[in-house]
Amino acid sequence: MGLSVNGENNRLTIVVEGRERELTEEIPGLDIAVEGDDNCVRIEYPQTFENSRLKITGNGNRFEAAASCRRIDGVFFCLCDGCRINIGRNCFFNRDIAVLAKEKKAVSVVFGNDVIVGTGTIIRCGDGHTVVDAGSRDPLNPPADIVIGSHVWIGARCMILKGAVIGRNSIVGAMSLVNKSFAEPNLLVAGVPAAVIRRGVDWDMADYASYTEI
Repeated sequence: MGLSVNGENNRLTIVVEGRERELTEEIPGLDIAVEGDDNCVRIEYPQTFENSRLKITGNGNRFEAAASCRRIDGVFFCLCDGCRINIGRNCFFNRDIAVLAKEKKAVSVVFGNDVIVGTGTIIRCGDGHTVVDAGSRDPLNPPADIVIGSHVWIGARCMILKGAVIGRNSIVGAMSLVNKSFAEPNLLVAGVPAAVIRRGVDWDMADYASYTEI
């Protein structure tokens, strides 16, 4: 783990007990590398990182993580040229996850509060390459924002792609591909591509045995 900042007017801060100060030391469990100007990183404590990396390239990017009693474990965050990743309170990321906002079009990935992201999930605002019309050569697959509402459970090995919206209190089934808006709250969506499986659902952090004993 380490902290590397190269460029001008970059602002890296942490917030401890409501007081903001410049980040000058390494954060345990999080490798931070910034290459560019006018970037902002703001991390609130309490916060627990394990085996995670934040890579920022270019200018005008913003990464924010609100305080959490849960961990961010094994996540690669990547931003390029004017993009944003915003993580709400008490979010949990569970190993081998990539969150990519790097299409150089000022796109954002926004997580609400109390979001759980399962192992092996990829969340990305663009395709990495350009699909073009064979005749006009016009681009056909522009990047787009991703918005994940509060209290959303994303199962293991999902793909959350550009333009995805997931409404609050919803569930994304394991190994699903979400590439459009499901803004309605309390949905269970699943499949490739994802579709609505059931409406009017909610979920709880407790496992089944613990929940049924309550």
